[in-house]
Amino acid sequence: MIRILLADDHNIVRSGIKGILSSRYDSVEIEEAADGIEVAQYAKSGRHDILLLDINMPDTDFLSFIPWLKLIDPGCKVLVFSSYPSKLYGVASIRCGAYGYLCKTAPNDEILKAVDIILNGRRYISQEVADLMVDQTQGITDPNPIDHLSVREIEISRLLLQGISLPEIGRRLHLGYTTVVTYKNRIFNKLQIDSVLALDRTLKHYGFNM
Repeated sequence: MIRILLADDHNIVRSGIKGILSSRYDSVEIEEAADGIEVAQYAKSGRHDILLLDINMPDTDFLSFIPWLKLIDPGCKVLVFSSYPSKLYGVASIRCGAYGYLCKTAPNDEILKAVDIILNGRRYISQEVADLMVDQTQGITDPNPIDHLSVREIEISRLLLQGISLPEIGRRLHLGYTTVVTYKNRIFNKLQIDSVLALDRTLKHYGFNM
């Protein structure tokens, strides 16, 4: 019996992936979670072979969640399944302990390929993520200023663009208010901007639609 946990706050996404996986495997049990709290509750049962985890879910900080899951349920392998491009979170997800990273635009056969590979105990590294990892290892730089942002800074940038207040960002990411302010100032300094509106323009200019 293959046991899979689907974690996404959009029911239509969970239904679609569940249909794809159910048609592939004869003996599979699929559970669903809509937020980080439900994911944590299911994870504590310690009975899943793979977790398909969306980054952008309520009450979820994937940077700390993936390492936590490895402690709570070592047998559960995480496949990050996100609407964000690989250049934003692909390498970071692997470094956090995920077994793979997929964009939601991936075709069905690639989704199944990734799940098959991970269920067999190997990591799924797409060609794009592999190229990014090689570039970082070789120190290849890109004039794109977004590349100078850390994963945490990208996460905070995304929340700022959603209109989330600094205190609320701190609550969601379990950070102190002054720490969030420091991150915001660091983002603005790196991108040489002075407002959230300028942040939005800069990210869109370089092809990042958050």
